[in-house]
Amino acid sequence: MTPERALIDRERLAAVREALDELPQKTRDIFLMNRIDRIPHRRIAEMLGMSDNNVYYHVRRALERLAELRDDLAD
Repeated sequence: MTPERALIDRERLAAVREALDELPQKTRDIFLMNRIDRIPHRRIAEMLGMSDNNVYYHVRRALERLAELRDDLAD
């Protein structure tokens, strides 16, 4: 890996972290539980006392924000 590529990767990672930090706390927590900790929607819903659909909404909201970031970085 070239130093330039390493710098670009670090900048992209920082942008992802910033985008996640800008999300509402509950959305960020649910997204990380699902995508990092690999907890299924149903289990998250049980843990937080909410519906599966509500968990889905939060995960989708985070994914939409990350897709926007991806599109911005591609420009």
